[in-house]
Amino acid sequence: MNKLSQFFSIFVNSFTWQTIILALINIFLNNSSGFNAYSVIQCFIVSLVISALLLVTDIILSNGFKIKLSLLTASLIDIAEVFFVVMLAGGVIFGWFEFVLSDLLIATGVIVAVFLIVFVIQVYKMKADSETINNILKERNSNEKGNSD
Repeated sequence: MNKLSQFFSIFVNSFTWQTIILALINIFLNNSSGFNAYSVIQCFIVSLVISALLLVTDIILSNGFKIKLSLLTASLIDIAEVFFVVMLAGGVIFGWFEFVLSDLLIATGVIVAVFLIVFVIQVYKMKADSETINNILKERNSNEKGNSD
């Protein structure tokens, strides 16, 4: 259940930040017709596919192959999956950008920005969860010491 919660959090955060950043880029580039309700639905689909792919990959690697990856390796695999989905779904299927250098640089910037924002949020969430667990353990230890006296 913890993995499902983690990847739901990734989905919500990536959808939110992706939508905000793309809306700001369209405002900045004065492309008012470029971002609309269909674009938001497309962002939802892309975020959902990315989150599902990350979840499936994690389950296959950790449960299927029993592989424990370093944070750097896992992050590189994750960002490769994100690039793949954005290029396929965003570029090919939804036509968000053309495969020219200027559009690819903008797409890469958005991918990296959203990835880093979501990564930092996940790290802070894991840190908060860790602190909560440590506080529970400290409380239990102090209760056990108090009962043994």
